[in-house]
Amino acid sequence: IFSTALALTVFTFPLGAQATGVHTCDATDTASWLSKDELKGKSLNCSRENFLNTLDISAFSFTRVAKSALPLMSLNGGSLLTLSYLGAERTTPNYNVMGVAKSALESSIKYLAMDLGKDNIRVGCVRPGGVPTEINVRAGLSSQEESDQRLKSLGSLHALGRSGTVEEVAGAFEYLVTADWATGSVLTIDGGLGLGVTHE
Repeated sequence: IFSTALALTVFTFPLGAQATGVHTCDATDTASWLSKDELKGKSLNCSRENFLNTLDISAFSFTRVAKSALPLMSLNGGSLLTLSYLGAERTTPNYNVMGVAKSALESSIKYLAMDLGKDNIRVGCVRPGGVPTEINVRAGLSSQEESDQRLKSLGSLHALGRSGTVEEVAGAFEYLVTADWATGSVLTIDGGLGLGVTHE
């Protein structure tokens, strides 16, 4: 199932096995709708159009994915997973309406887990800390040099004293796929970024 606003990958396994859906929607997806000035500016100045588009793309899209995946997954169950960020839980500079959308996404996870549990479909989310990716550069929110500098400075804000890796975040997704008793969960894997620690 694919649309310009979101992507769902359904991995199919031999007959009788479970399927897993991974919903991805990041700043690159949202950048075509969200004004960069509104993302970097004050949250107060977000237009109604950008607010609604951001929530549609970054939050409601997961509900659409779940509804579309239900016929594919209801026979054998499986997992529907998505990605959030610390900005869902606390304010983060230059994240603004994306934080509101991620909060809505995380809340949706709980309600979808409640709705889909009887079909043995688990719903979860990974909330990583600072991880080097190309998202901000591809979205035109920063240059590669700015992105590299930001990640370098973020390292000291993690309790572990460093940014994470894509592989570490993938391990969190793997855990949620295989954890048969986990549903409605937001798994924070942020190296302690959310703790508010600063290393000098």
